[in-house]
Amino acid sequence: MKCNEIHNHILFFVEKQLKAEQLQAVELHLQTCSACRQLAEEISQTLDLIHLEKNNSSDDVFFEELMLQQNEKRVQSASTLFLAKSQKTLEVLKIAAVISFGIFMGVLIGNKLQSNQTDFAQSETEFVQELFNNTDLAYESVEEYLAENN
Repeated sequence: MKCNEIHNHILFFVEKQLKAEQLQAVELHLQTCSACRQLAEEISQTLDLIHLEKNNSSDDVFFEELMLQQNEKRVQSASTLFLAKSQKTLEVLKIAAVISFGIFMGVLIGNKLQSNQTDFAQSETEFVQELFNNTDLAYESVEEYLAENN
């Protein structure tokens, strides 16, 4: 094979995509022609770099994109979780405030009623004591009093 024919097949040779008979012809030519051998080595090194860069950059870009998506999902889920928890917490606080207000009002109303009942009970007790002191019951037993009046 001549150098022009080798140049047409050299890329396929480097990528090992030639038929067996073409592969032998190119190998035989490369053993005798240093210029074609150097060209084959340069193409091989260039393809190796391209494949290496292609694999590294796509893996890095893919990895970075994947990490960004994961971080976005974490942020979204964290904010959603925070909102859900804060809404539940606010609901609990509202209920607690209503219950606390109800208890406070109940105690307040109960104290007012109790003070009114205490005033009434005190006046009733004073009335009974005054009545008791003004009658003969203070000096005699109930049985004697009832026996005399019948």
